[in-house]
Amino acid sequence: MDFYYFGGNMHTTIVTDLNNAHFTGVLFTYDATQGDFFTRLARDIRHDEKIKYMIAIRPYTISPQYLCMISQSIEEIMPKRLQINLISGHVKPHEQSVGGILGDVTDSSSNVDRSNYLIKYVQMLEDLRKDQRNHIPEYYVSTTNRFVFDASCDLNSKMIIAYRNYKYGCWVLKSEFDQIIEKGDPFSLDKTQSMISLSPIIRKTQEEIDALDKPYLTYDTDYFTYEQFDTFVKKLEGQGIKELMLGGWPEEERDIIIDFVKKYKENAI
Repeated sequence: MDFYYFGGNMHTTIVTDLNNAHFTGVLFTYDATQGDFFTRLARDIRHDEKIKYMIAIRPYTISPQYLCMISQSIEEIMPKRLQINLISGHVKPHEQSVGGILGDVTDSSSNVDRSNYLIKYVQMLEDLRKDQRNHIPEYYVSTTNRFVFDASCDLNSKMIIAYRNYKYGCWVLKSEFDQIIEKGDPFSLDKTQSMISLSPIIRKTQEEIDALDKPYLTYDTDYFTYEQFDTFVKKLEGQGIKELMLGGWPEEERDIIIDFVKKYKENAI
């Protein structure tokens, strides 16, 4: 299993900590107020590490052509270390007034319009691939509905699937309080290149789990002992799923996840 960490930060030692714990990659999430991670990657990437930098972008904020140009330049700086996460866009309230996007699709567009734009964007990347002068970055499509899923399958694109959708085997709609309000069409991950994204709460014993207040109620969170999570990882591998994106918050949860992955990779569990 290849492990990724959700929520990288270039102002701390977290990337090096993850590299030393044998993570394959780290995802840097999109926020219009946080600055440009491509620029920081070019400044900070270390030649003595192997960890990959996955940078999330909203497709309507940058053209496929320019994304390929950036990818080519970073490839010259450090080969095979950049990955892209294409997201239709979960726009946070503090971003609503930022603006600065010209075109028919913006942060204020509907989920349907943003998903349709994402599909067209992936199709354009694959069209650009036909000209070998273009440097198409390795990319993953965050997939939350049947339409993006079907298009990604048709194009053989790598996908990131939320744990709640994997767990129920269908597209799950949530309320603002993380309650399931609707279950959509079922799907199968057979013959796909899929990464599962979740925020596990891991403890050494079941007694420790039972003693938790369990404030983490989102459907992308679940509770595991070390042994249970080891079994879960092996189950995914048996299903042909070879990549897992793990998020951990607050920091003590992140540290537990890093400890688990390090021990798992070193066969210490």
